[in-house]
Amino acid sequence: MKIKEHMIEYKKEMKKAILTAIVSAFSFLIALSWRDFITNYIKMISIQSQFISVIVLTFLCVTGIYLTTKFFKEEEKQ
Repeated sequence: MKIKEHMIEYKKEMKKAILTAIVSAFSFLIALSWRDFITNYIKMISIQSQFISVIVLTFLCVTGIYLTTKFFKEEEKQ
């Protein structure tokens, strides 16, 4: 019986770790894209196209974070 309890706890902790890794990766990608945008803004090089790509990338990553978080929270409730 203890083995089953440990496996359930291990599974919960593994899901938390995976969620943290995915959210961190998306967040890091957002930060890097904004860093590039700000750097190029200062240099005033092709600002308009990079701004659009940063906005799109931010939207996609935030959506990914939301969906990943929602997916893992729903599984924890079961």
